Amino acid sequence: VAPRTGVKHTVVFHSAEFDRPNHSLDMTPDIWNLPAGVIVDSRFDPATGLVESGDGRYLGGGVVISEDDWNQVKNQYDYSALQAFWERNSEIGSGPYPKWWAAAGADFGLSAASANPDLWEAYVRRWILRHTPLHPSAGEEATQPLSDEQVTAAWGILKDCRRRAKPILRRMQEQDEAKNAGANAERTDAGGQQELSAPTSAPSGEKTATLRKSPRELTKVPTRYEREINTVFELLKKRLAELLRENQRLYDDKPKVAASVAPSS
Repeated sequence: VAPRTGVKHTVVFHSAEFDRPNHSLDMTPDIWNLPAGVIVDSRFDPATGLVESGDGRYLGGGVVISEDDWNQVKNQYDYSALQAFWERNSEIGSGPYPKWWAAAGADFGLSAASANPDLWEAYVRRWILRHTPLHPSAGEEATQPLSDEQVTAAWGILKDCRRRAKPILRRMQEQDEAKNAGANAERTDAGGQQELSAPTSAPSGEKTATLRKSPRELTKVPTRYEREINTVFELLKKRLAELLRENQRLYDDKPKVAASVAPSS
């Protein structure tokens, strides 16, 4: 367990094998079943055993060729396998950090966080991790780590913002329940009227009106309560940003001023 961020990582081994004859002694790209054409950072010469640094294309069997040579032979290989490999790695991210690491301006990859307080804890946890220097070569990093007081304050801000969001969520639930009850009553009344009149078919105009969707259904427009929840989330981000000292700020640490503050009761 990380002492300041609270991140806990548990690894459970159900079985393990060591020093079996079928275990590979050398770590090569073939172990990972890489497709032909994958870019590698070094070139190994099986004849000499020497490794030449630099970008190359892996063909399999320990063979690495230059980019120029690859352009001449790439039509002989299955490009779809290479394309699938690139797409898969693009989805999970590459490098030493997860894909959300560089997405501070996009809510750290939590696209639905602004309307879902259940995701706010994950946002704060990622905010703390992102402002915790882990490696000097990781690119843009905060030069000064968060203090224990700042981390504690961040969790306190989360607790307070959840408290602010709670009555909004309650009113939202009450509104949805009332709306569903009204819709059920309308369906019940319509069913009774249908039994009395028993029409064989509806006029085409009425059928069209019944099937026509409202603009809200066609284009999702945030409701009043969704906007209020978003306001609290923006307040959460603003208060977190205010905890940072100047030498702790990253490029995306731009506090946003919320239009209004949701009621605290």
